Amino acid sequence: IPLAVSKRNGRSIVCAFKLADLVAGGRLKADFGFSVQDHIGAVAVAADRQLLFGASWDTERVYVWDFQGRLQRTLTGAELKARGLGVGAGPEGRPGVAVQDWKFVGERLFASGLFRAPGSEAVTTESRIFWFTGFLEPDFQRWTVTLPRPKGIMLAREGMAVSDGKVGFLPEDLGGSNRMFRVSVPDLLQRGAAGPLGHTHPP
Repeated sequence: IPLAVSKRNGRSIVCAFKLADLVAGGRLKADFGFSVQDHIGAVAVAADRQLLFGASWDTERVYVWDFQGRLQRTLTGAELKARGLGVGAGPEGRPGVAVQDWKFVGERLFASGLFRAPGSEAVTTESRIFWFTGFLEPDFQRWTVTLPRPKGIMLAREGMAVSDGKVGFLPEDLGGSNRMFRVSVPDLLQRGAAGPLGHTHPP
């Protein structure tokens, strides 16, 4: 879990907690943690490869650490642009998706976020979920689905979870409501191929 100061380039601490320690009413203590001199808003865990993927503010950078917190790789600029990620700042300005949350399921990296134009504080009407295979490889593949807006709600603006063949979105966790919206993974995969809700973006 990333604990971050809510500002661009702010300091973060990435913490690991034991599931057995999650007891109602108990005081939780991190089993392990390491600091990052950047705002890390989302962490994805590739358990089989023992790697952590961290997305910075607006996904301007993607960090890859091992399970000891040692930096293995940083993706910026052209590497992120090729993957459709990140809202480039300054001379690197470009449209892209700012990751709000992401999760590994087997070999697939599922991510959800908001499509934004550079230099704009307002998001467009597009809320997206996308998934990669071979994310770190030169021949990675990517599929993107533009999500609907039930009652005007942008589904991918906050937390996302993948469990039991479903994707759950929690877009209102900073508001007065905390409704969860769910869609099946097979349905998303089909839409990513056929696109009734959106379209596929080849790499």
